[in-house]
Amino acid sequence: MINANAEIDYTRLTRQILTGNKCAEDILVRKFHGSLVIFLGRYTNDRSRAEDFTHDTLIIILQKLRKEALDDADKLHAYIFRTARYVYLGWLRRRENQHTSIPEPDALQNPEPGIEACCIQEQEFGELRDSINGLRMSRDREILQRRFLAQETKPEICEALSLSCEHYDRVLSRARKRLLETARCQMTV
Repeated sequence: MINANAEIDYTRLTRQILTGNKCAEDILVRKFHGSLVIFLGRYTNDRSRAEDFTHDTLIIILQKLRKEALDDADKLHAYIFRTARYVYLGWLRRRENQHTSIPEPDALQNPEPGIEACCIQEQEFGELRDSINGLRMSRDREILQRRFLAQETKPEICEALSLSCEHYDRVLSRARKRLLETARCQMTV
């Protein structure tokens, strides 16, 4: 029987695992379990996840050793730790485990504007409403009020004013030009 605390002959250990010796498997697990948890804990910063990865690593190693011998059993130590690293990297590569440090665009915006922003917005809204109401043509007033004040969609406005989509674009463009001209005239006065 092999003592887990003594210097291990990896060639002998891997041969015994290949022959189905459960004690040899137990020695391998006891020998590497603690150091694998520490090794993987450095990557994960999570003891329970490091334990899970250690368990997965040891299962992979034992399955491999039960099927075939290593070419160079003296490299078993390096093989085990390289496999552990691959287990961790495989976990990272799965989409559900990838965390981005860049916040989503919605998270960057303050959902509740401050009082000052609300006051400025209300003032600008009032100025726009006054400018639109100052237009001579009722059609211009109606399309601009629906589009910019009521924030209706293009299909809603087309239906309400009996316009085709192409005609809507022309009517809106002309109304906006007239609104800008009116605003420029008001600024010069």
